[in-house]
Amino acid sequence: MVNIYVPVENRPILALSIPTSDLERLSKRPVKWLRFVTFAVCGAHGDLSTTPQGSPVNYDSISLNEIAEVYYYTPEGDYNFIDHNLIKDSYIQTVFKDRRHLYDSNLVPVPSDLGIDSIENGLFLRADLHLGFAHGECAFLKTSNFALNPADIPRLKAGRIPFNRITLHHLEPDTGDDHPIPQYDAHISRTATSPPSPLILDFMYGVAAYQRWGSGEDIKDVMQQHYTEHYKPIPVPPAPSPHSSYSPERSEGILQAMDYVLALSMFFRGVTPETMVRERQRQEEVAEKRAKEASRVKVQEWMQSSSSTGS
Repeated sequence: MVNIYVPVENRPILALSIPTSDLERLSKRPVKWLRFVTFAVCGAHGDLSTTPQGSPVNYDSISLNEIAEVYYYTPEGDYNFIDHNLIKDSYIQTVFKDRRHLYDSNLVPVPSDLGIDSIENGLFLRADLHLGFAHGECAFLKTSNFALNPADIPRLKAGRIPFNRITLHHLEPDTGDDHPIPQYDAHISRTATSPPSPLILDFMYGVAAYQRWGSGEDIKDVMQQHYTEHYKPIPVPPAPSPHSSYSPERSEGILQAMDYVLALSMFFRGVTPETMVRERQRQEEVAEKRAKEASRVKVQEWMQSSSSTGS
């Protein structure tokens, strides 16, 4: 187990506890990946060290034998923690405002119309994959980023590694059941719709990572304080129905957030919302024709049966 501490008010607090087996499975450069995950949760660039305020570690190491049991994160600026209270369009706008300085402004334009009605919202996301996001089982990883290169992440397909990747990452290890979709890279089709912002992808990766590996009451209290200071004035939508099928431990807010911000469902394997709509309509038309044909056959069989009986 690898424990990661972040400094808050001049004292280190435990933020993440990640099994070594997950490091081996998710990245070829495990320490670089640890650095990115901590950034995604905290919302601040920084470095890892093996002692508080120590020298940065060797990020290029590929040996699990060199992985320390404890790392300390030294942020370069103020934190912009993730939060589970992901609510409404105004929240997403606030996330952009808080984290935009961490990215190249050319890569992260301000989405003035980002909201539930935007075409980039993952409205066609598969239900099984949607639940995986809600439970912190998977997330999309954008590389290159400030800590990772595309070659640092395992790839299913052989061949030349692209300069930019958006990879479906299963944070939950395989338990024997097939994952709904393998850890493929997204294939961005040539449409007028832009890919999702790396800011949002990193933010949602941090949410999923904390769902999976968050550790300790101290970090939970820090996040709650951050939420109170930044997002509490945003009106909270009505509580979900008591008949909801989701367990209390699962965050309804994450399900809602995926509807707001996920665009990759329509980009996966080059699929766009328009083609998905057309395919769905085609399937409905085929089903309707089959039903009509089945009814026609039954009528003919009944008429033949009636004719035979009458004679």
